[in-house]
Amino acid sequence: MAEARPENRSADFDPKNMSLVEHLRELRKRLVYALGGIGVGFFIAYANAQVLFGWLMKPLLDAMPEGAEKRMVFTGLAQPFLVDLKVGIFGGLILALPFLLYQIWSFVAPALYPQERRGVVPFIVSALFFFATGVAFAYFIAFPFAFQYFLGYSSAELEPMLSIHEYLDFATQMFLGFGAMFEMPLVIFLLAKFGIMTPQQLAKNRQWAVLAIAVISAIFTPADALSMLVMAVPLYVLFEGSVLVARIVYRNQPVLVDAEGNLVDEDDSPEGA
Repeated sequence: MAEARPENRSADFDPKNMSLVEHLRELRKRLVYALGGIGVGFFIAYANAQVLFGWLMKPLLDAMPEGAEKRMVFTGLAQPFLVDLKVGIFGGLILALPFLLYQIWSFVAPALYPQERRGVVPFIVSALFFFATGVAFAYFIAFPFAFQYFLGYSSAELEPMLSIHEYLDFATQMFLGFGAMFEMPLVIFLLAKFGIMTPQQLAKNRQWAVLAIAVISAIFTPADALSMLVMAVPLYVLFEGSVLVARIVYRNQPVLVDAEGNLVDEDDSPEGA
């Protein structure tokens, strides 16, 4: 196997002079920096935890009917502190995320070729964009719709007692679920880009995609049909949009396919025979 040419890599990377101990030291340094960044982000978010949680509660409070007392309760003595602590942790991770990505990039970039480094940055930016879009969709669209429906069951005999701890767990679960699922266009783009799956195969297996979307929606949402529907519908729209993107990408890919859309190696093609 031919040895990689050092001149094609970053000037800071010297595979002949860097020992395992030096790699471990560099890794330890990046981990220390990352933990420091998370710590700073945690203290900033924890100091403003009540403001952040107030912003998080706004869709629920706005969905309460007119005349209702817009407030939430806690059912355990330590719940307010635990909620502030969780808000500080999650908020700290979000605030420190750019710094964390920079530390990861600083550790792996010297070992990458220039063309590899050019591809990593757009991938990271795209992943962050799609995740943020999913979180925004959950907050601005899914939350108001779902809360109005759920609170519609309240009456003079049935009054909702909304716990801050349960609501934080619900909101976090929904944010992570929508954020992760909105990465679908990027995943399908990469599958088409590297020739792992063709648009024809995606379209042919549409029924399995619908089943997978239903299962994923059941996992990442509370166990009710409306929450599953709120997640499943945009995911299916994303899937169809991803198939369209894959068709556009695949037009420029030098990959051979048969009549059914299956991948064919060049050695097995009639031209390569």
